Amino acid sequence: MIYTFKVHAPVADHEPLETTHCAHGADVLSQAKALIDKYPACQGVEVLVLGSRLFFIPKSGAAEAVSA
Repeated sequence: MIYTFKVHAPVADHEPLETTHCAHGADVLSQAKALIDKYPACQGVEVLVLGSRLFFIPKSGAAEAVSA
């Protein structure tokens, strides 16, 4: 399976700032946090599997999600 990460732009009607893919077995939460750290002005990161939304990590929830 392939995970897709979409970094949401600060303004909701814009295209994602970045779309990244990684293989099954990767540390998904750490990857999402790294993208949020890379784009500090983003709204958050959406994680999809096979085109379906798995979860969304808002920028403010990134630290809590990785520590859980």
